[in-house]
Amino acid sequence: VMHELPPPLRDFLLRTSILDAFNANLAGAVVNITDAAGVLADIERRQLFLVSLDDDAEWYRYHHLFGECLRKDLEQTYPNELEQLHLRAAEWLAGARRLSDAVRHAMEAKAPERALALVENGAVELVYQGDYLTLTALLKRLPEQRWRQSVKLELAYMWALAYGGVRIETEEMLADLV
Repeated sequence: VMHELPPPLRDFLLRTSILDAFNANLAGAVVNITDAAGVLADIERRQLFLVSLDDDAEWYRYHHLFGECLRKDLEQTYPNELEQLHLRAAEWLAGARRLSDAVRHAMEAKAPERALALVENGAVELVYQGDYLTLTALLKRLPEQRWRQSVKLELAYMWALAYGGVRIETEEMLADLV
């Protein structure tokens, strides 16, 4: 299937395969093109294993087997681009307030400092929303010795622990801060 496609379309498929779910804007940001919507329409017209995730056909994913093959081909074809593709995805997702996905892509890009900054920027909002599970899950993805150096993240983590009923660890952390 891939060998019969025009090279720009093949490259689009390969480069967007890093995404679990995407819309035209995210795909365009990752691949660095302006007409991603047109490319997605072409992919749909060609019936290239594109699965719509909503009624408006705004969000998509590739069929899981096709996506897996694409990711393997991407690693062989453009191994030096993987980190940049993931960073572009992380930045777009952060701008769209999809923090968990943004952090995952930053970590895939081997950019733990960027992932840390993303969590730091979103931690207070997660606390305000009461989304302590997401906050603690994100912190577990990051190097603990590094996020423990951030007062903002330490306090956010303590809020998450306190509301989660983990009193002893919260008290120990407060004692360490004093």
